[in-house]
Amino acid sequence: MAESRLRTLAEVLEVVRPAFTRPTFERFVALMRGWLLTQQAGAVTSALLGAGLAGRAHHAAFHRLFAEAAWDVDEVGTELLKWIVRTCATRRSLQLAIDDTVVRKKGPMVFGLGTYLDPVRSSRRVRNFVFGHLWVVLVAIVEVPFSKRRWAVPIFFRLYRQERDCTRTNDPYAKRTSLARELIDLAARVAPELTMHVSADAAYCCETVLRGLPKNVVVYGTLRDNAVLTAAPIARRGCTGRPRVRGERMPTPAQLAADPSRWRSTRAALYGRTRALAFKQMDAQWYQGRGPELMRVVVVRLSAGKLKHRVYFCTDPTRTPADIVERYTARWQIEVCFRDLKQHLGFGASPAWSRRAVERVTPFAGFVYSIVVMWARLSLRRPERAPQIRRPWYRDKVGLSFADLLHIARTDLLDPAARTQLARNSPVSDRSRSFAAA
Repeated sequence: MAESRLRTLAEVLEVVRPAFTRPTFERFVALMRGWLLTQQAGAVTSALLGAGLAGRAHHAAFHRLFAEAAWDVDEVGTELLKWIVRTCATRRSLQLAIDDTVVRKKGPMVFGLGTYLDPVRSSRRVRNFVFGHLWVVLVAIVEVPFSKRRWAVPIFFRLYRQERDCTRTNDPYAKRTSLARELIDLAARVAPELTMHVSADAAYCCETVLRGLPKNVVVYGTLRDNAVLTAAPIARRGCTGRPRVRGERMPTPAQLAADPSRWRSTRAALYGRTRALAFKQMDAQWYQGRGPELMRVVVVRLSAGKLKHRVYFCTDPTRTPADIVERYTARWQIEVCFRDLKQHLGFGASPAWSRRAVERVTPFAGFVYSIVVMWARLSLRRPERAPQIRRPWYRDKVGLSFADLLHIARTDLLDPAARTQLARNSPVSDRSRSFAAA
């Protein structure tokens, strides 16, 4: 079984091969293997130790993979997205999510450092700031056979830099929302025949992201309950002057929730459970963020917590309330992805300091995560045949976690016969085969 799984891994690696030259792909494969085997993911030298290449290949060649080699992060993400579209898209649509994450980092020579609010250590009363990098990440949300929940697969990355840092290096400044829109447009161009359903939290529900969206992109997000909403303008005949772009003022979401009209009910699959929802809806313009286009606004009544209701929207006014809420809540998988990336693959923990190395090594960790998840999706199609990992203290645990996938991958990569199989099924040079079988 290990040989079969590693044969599948070799096939998955071939997906991203067009983004590299042959020597660069050889080092990418070798470094990825070491990244998975090391217990201190994040450093190139640790990966070389994990792969058994220390002393057999000069470490500078692998540092150059990030600092100098000829490959582009967007091209790797594009190849991954094309493959995900071919294998995971359902009903000619694909679920995406966009968000950012902060990784702590210090050093006077490290490129792109800034001061950011740490959302994990902060609360409404206490705000903690950290030095580090802020990454804007676009992920695909895919179904997997080894888990009941859907998984986020990182595709595209952008390093956000604060305005003063860009001024210091004479680089153009781009807001986080501008970077997010850039990634959404890039994904839309890769698969123009698909409908891209993008979930975003409130920070990315703004004019920069929502206005002038590609025709194949639908965005799901949240609104403030005092948002100014208007109806579609009524066409006027026989009048001079510029036609109206906004209609009459409509109730705010808070006013709609307080209206004595009856709440409607539906059922939606949220966070692994089917729940009853009480909602009210209306189609309106949110001119400040979306412009003159109509969108569907859904107010959902909450039965627990301090908030009485939550406001969701969708840029496609034909979507049902249940679909809107379900697709928005799917974005939680990106938070799980960020946690696993940081805890298991050293996302953002590399000591790299030069510009090209910083902009590549963190996305590399994301690509390793994506390749492992997609490999597991193919090789563990029957969960009952997956290697059993006994954790008796988790009596109610169902499905596999990323830690389980990492354990399976490490076990397979350390198997001598399986390593030879991986090398034999890698259609690259003899040197790359020796790297894979190290």
